[in-house]
Amino acid sequence: LTASDADEGMNGQVMYSFQTLSTKGSQMYKLDHDTGTITLLQSLDFESGDSYELEV
Repeated sequence: LTASDADEGMNGQVMYSFQTLSTKGSQMYKLDHDTGTITLLQSLDFESGDSYELEV
């Protein structure tokens, strides 16, 4: 993820977080609050779900 803020100093810093994340989701995904990098913590199982939705 990428975002920008035209403000300067502390007001221009962007922090990333999940809007809501289930217990299962927190075991599957990690979000770096500073860089916005989303990391998959385990393999996706397409038998249990063929799509995944994340709100950041």
